[in-house]
Amino acid sequence: MAGESIEEIFKEGYNIYEIVEYILEKHKIITIEESGEMRLYQNGYYKRDMKRRINKVISDTLKDKGLKFNLSRRNAIIQLIENETLESVKEFDKDLYILNLSNCLLDIKTNKQKEHTSDYLSSRRIPITYDPEAKCPNITKFLKEVFQAGDLPFILEYSALSLTPLMIYQKALMLYGSGNNGKSTFLNLLNAFVGTDNTSTVDPSQLNKGTIAWTLENKTLNFVSDMETKKFKVRKFNQYIGNEAKILIDRKFKDPYHISPTAKMIYTCNETFPEVELDTDKGFWRKWVLLFCMNSFDGIEDEHILDKLTTRKELSGFLNLCILSFKKLHKKGKFTIDQDWEEVKDYWLQKLNIISSFIEEKTINNNSSEINKDIMLSNINNYLKTIGKRYIFTKATLTRRMHELGYKSSRKTNVYYGLKLKIQTKNEQSTLKINK
Repeated sequence: MAGESIEEIFKEGYNIYEIVEYILEKHKIITIEESGEMRLYQNGYYKRDMKRRINKVISDTLKDKGLKFNLSRRNAIIQLIENETLESVKEFDKDLYILNLSNCLLDIKTNKQKEHTSDYLSSRRIPITYDPEAKCPNITKFLKEVFQAGDLPFILEYSALSLTPLMIYQKALMLYGSGNNGKSTFLNLLNAFVGTDNTSTVDPSQLNKGTIAWTLENKTLNFVSDMETKKFKVRKFNQYIGNEAKILIDRKFKDPYHISPTAKMIYTCNETFPEVELDTDKGFWRKWVLLFCMNSFDGIEDEHILDKLTTRKELSGFLNLCILSFKKLHKKGKFTIDQDWEEVKDYWLQKLNIISSFIEEKTINNNSSEINKDIMLSNINNYLKTIGKRYIFTKATLTRRMHELGYKSSRKTNVYYGLKLKIQTKNEQSTLKINK
């Protein structure tokens, strides 16, 4: 039927324009100008890659009208629908602070709710019901067991940010520590929280593949459990974390186009970090937050823990916690954790373990001894100056590193157990007595 006119294709007397108008009255369809992708509005949002479903709509409509279905008629209708429904992808989810939830459109800054409408072009749907009274005791307990107390505010901030396409904070998260300590369960919790349609699992080693990049399009979270230790694609990674970057999408048999990255990045590893070139500049290192998961669930595993964490009420309660954290983050304009890029680099490369070097040179291991945290902190920061390092440790970071090395501590008495300084000045000894 090649070369037939529309009038010849529909010679039974039905007007193709009336059929297209009839379809568009019953179904809200958008065709993306940049890529040609067709989206169909269902259940409060525009579902992506719905051309097959739209073909079914056309087939059913032709049958209802008493017309025989054939490829020429379908293609003619599709072409007209595309022409009538063109819209730029930039028009979708334009308000970066609107969460498209199961029961409403919610402004995460003001908590104002709106009903779903096809007039608001959204292609993301978060499978959570907004319930401002909901609590999440199981999730709260789990997070306290997996993360150190000083890290919890950041975890809530990053979880909240993963619901949105915001990229202004330009940070990726690395969770590390020995196995069976809750890292993977946390990722699975976030997957249920953000929604599987809004997440991807692309390893950094694959970011240089143009055919892989499209899997991150429109996602707000990309996570990988036990990431590969191959050489890190630093340049590509920086693009995906950057706020102003444009990523080329090159799919087979499709016209190439560019997107802005929207996925926050969370990775986990055990003891070995991915390989990175020693001369990698600070632009890469400053984009990371490294958090140590120190606890182990060996012997006390709960096989049903994820089911307990992902009930409707628990996820609604977690949303409320995250909204509160997001408002604080938005007001401050920065995360509660801001690790120095040199410290991140040194720890990642394991080229210089500052605390181990300090302990070996300046302290004596003794099970019956203890050292005041403030004295330890002061001595280590002075030690950093002597070896030419510009950054300093905070007490929280120092305590985290001490735990990693196997030293216990007491928040109540403000001490680390199991070591003492080789030489203490009179001032240090006086401070130690006062703290005791």
